[in-house]
Amino acid sequence: MFSSVARKVIYTNNAIELLKYIYRKINCLRSALPSDTALLKALYLSTLGAIKKDCNNTKLSTGLRGDEHHV
Repeated sequence: MFSSVARKVIYTNNAIELLKYIYRKINCLRSALPSDTALLKALYLSTLGAIKKDCNNTKLSTGLRGDEHHV
């Protein structure tokens, strides 16, 4: 299998790809936002949602929580 360092890189990459997917999805769904603050709020809430989803799915965890210690 992979070493612990390689697994950490893989899990980190999975978390980054998940956030990129969510941010692109928001961008497509909400093509026009009234202000920069509205955009920041949408990104913030989507990030919280991704973390919450990740916490509920421990089997396929991407490590978004930050307290993950994969062996």
